[in-house]
Amino acid sequence: MRAKVFLVYSEALSSNCTRLAQMIQVIQDKLLSEVEVYNATENNQIPPPLQRLLTFFAELKPEASSKGTPLSLKIATASCMRDMYHYARVRGLHALECVIDTALSLVQSEKLQEACEVCLGLLVLLENTVTGSID
Repeated sequence: MRAKVFLVYSEALSSNCTRLAQMIQVIQDKLLSEVEVYNATENNQIPPPLQRLLTFFAELKPEASSKGTPLSLKIATASCMRDMYHYARVRGLHALECVIDTALSLVQSEKLQEACEVCLGLLVLLENTVTGSID
């Protein structure tokens, strides 16, 4: 993979397309920083996408959740699912496995509210991955 990225980068440089070369550098820098964050949190049982979602839930105003499902919650959950897919893909795991492991870890540490939020927020969306594999 590194060789492919280097090939694309060298072709961008040889074509005098500095904008493309800069874009590749920005993407590489962002990927490297994300890898460092993931490696730093490896001892933490909660993957970064789920941690961001739990932070969002904690900051959500109680009166907003009583009026039905706010649009911001739907967007945050969809964003978490997208990020979890990529996190699981990079880690070589299944997104459902990550969510279940996180929920079990939260239950073991007696953080039941967070475990419920993870389960209710994401397991419903992951139902198709379970039923799709059974068929």
